[in-house]
Amino acid sequence: MGSHIELKATVHFDELNKILSEFVQDLELNEQLTIHKVKVNSNEGRLVILADVSGIYSGDVKITCIPSWQKEEQRLQLDELDVKLLSKNILAMGANWMANNLMSKTIDKKFEAAMNVQIKELIASGIQKAAHFPTPIGGAFQLESPDFDIQDVRLGEKAMHFLLILDGETNFIL
Repeated sequence: MGSHIELKATVHFDELNKILSEFVQDLELNEQLTIHKVKVNSNEGRLVILADVSGIYSGDVKITCIPSWQKEEQRLQLDELDVKLLSKNILAMGANWMANNLMSKTIDKKFEAAMNVQIKELIASGIQKAAHFPTPIGGAFQLESPDFDIQDVRLGEKAMHFLLILDGETNFIL
């Protein structure tokens, strides 16, 4: 029997930052730029990524963007990327335009790709858990060959909210 399951999901920034602290340790974007650590939060409907970088520019960087899910490619996309260097150094401030161009290009490709590897693993783990769940009367429901989509991505003050949709064949197992 075909099933359509909709789950409201929340990813708290505290939890996401724990995952990112393990994942982003000396992530080389290119031979001139390495991200050492990141922290995410939100502000006015935009995802805010604070990063510690070294290479062509060393210091703190603030990246703002709007995340969206691309179902066809099964990946998170970071739209309207804006990169700002957070430094009081006049030379570094003058390099903002260069860093914005370089980081926007590399973040678009490598950082986004690396993030998507982690996101796919999290989604696969979440789907595996959601695809087999016990019922209060005994037995369990199992969703086979689930197809998933993420919709309605919204940023709250302390978390990212979205609707996870699972479609597949449901079986009841005793």
